[in-house]
Amino acid sequence: MAPINNTSGDRQEGQMIACRCSDGVVVEVPVEALRHSRLFDTLYTSLGGGEGGFEGDFPVQHIDSATMCKVSEWCQEHVGRSFQ
Repeated sequence: MAPINNTSGDRQEGQMIACRCSDGVVVEVPVEALRHSRLFDTLYTSLGGGEGGFEGDFPVQHIDSATMCKVSEWCQEHVGRSFQ
């Protein structure tokens, strides 16, 4: 997954969300994959994400873009799996 420079528009399930990382780079991640992580799902919901999507960049202040790309990759590979 490659970083992107910017995105626009509403984000809903099945769409992409722009994650602004600590190094200022924006990484686009599928919403479904991002929400597979309990931590990111909680952050997404508390920042106003949900049925209507999320407006603007999703702040990921303590993760650099290289790490966020790896997190996104892992989440995408495990979407639909249940972890108990």
